[in-house]
Amino acid sequence: MDKAHDLDEQAADWVAARDGDHWSPAREQELAAWQARSTAHRVAFLRAQHTWQRADRLQVLRAGTAERQTWRARAGRWLRGGGHAGWVGAGALASVAIVGLAALLFRPDPGTQQLATGIGEKAVLALNDGSRLTLNTATRIRTEMQPAQRKVWLDDGEAYFEVAPDAKRPFVVQAGQSRITVLGTKFSVYRNGNDVRVAVIEGRVALAAGGAAPQMLARADTAAVSPGVIRVRQATAAELTAGMGWLTGQLRFDGVTLAAAAEQFNRYNRRKLLIDDPAAAAILIGGSFEAGNVEQFARLLASGFGLVVRLEADAIHVASR
Repeated sequence: MDKAHDLDEQAADWVAARDGDHWSPAREQELAAWQARSTAHRVAFLRAQHTWQRADRLQVLRAGTAERQTWRARAGRWLRGGGHAGWVGAGALASVAIVGLAALLFRPDPGTQQLATGIGEKAVLALNDGSRLTLNTATRIRTEMQPAQRKVWLDDGEAYFEVAPDAKRPFVVQAGQSRITVLGTKFSVYRNGNDVRVAVIEGRVALAAGGAAPQMLARADTAAVSPGVIRVRQATAAELTAGMGWLTGQLRFDGVTLAAAAEQFNRYNRRKLLIDDPAAAAILIGGSFEAGNVEQFARLLASGFGLVVRLEADAIHVASR
């Protein structure tokens, strides 16, 4: 099994090669086969591709081979956390995953760290044990690295965890009453009050929550936690990939109601999408959309579904004709 930093190195190489001068249909098939190996491979490629797109792409394309190789090495360091604890924040666009508008670098500290993202922001945190956390919009976490245990408190929001294996130090995520314990794996956790969702991308995690019976989750397992209950199901590869779309600033819907889609858009935008009547709220939505561009989504609702869209300073109202 590839380690996280190896996957990111490979993904950075694929992205750089794809924009090179010698890309061919055969290479495209090789890339498709590489991505098909696992969800982790697809997530790594999406993250590397977004880094490439948000970097100074035109300058790199004009550069020679040596300059491209330098960029590829630099991209690999960005994606791995650079060998140091780095926090890269995206201050204005939710679609910025790794390369942000501002960066805050800080010295690793064995004590508690507190980090937060605002609406529409994301951040990447490389811990001093080699683990990496990606924070989604409106997320608050605290971390504490101790000799006997590594612990993260997810106070609100969503985070993707890539945990470095360490048999002597379990990695524990506390999300309200939910407790997720791992040694080394990749998974995401979303928390909204006492409601918690867990999705395992790679490896296994132990999930305990209040009075519910503890559960062991394996690759592709998802769990929905509410007070006293843990509901586990196995997700398809497409569902897992869609669920991780936020890493590249995308919302992917497959037959969800407009009401549910609006709820997701409102996590990423200060200008809220409000559905004014039940008929419009029940319309089924499918496709991939930029999380931070709710205005564009509203225009698609008007042109594609014939809905009435009314713009206000802090809200977008959508209704049936």
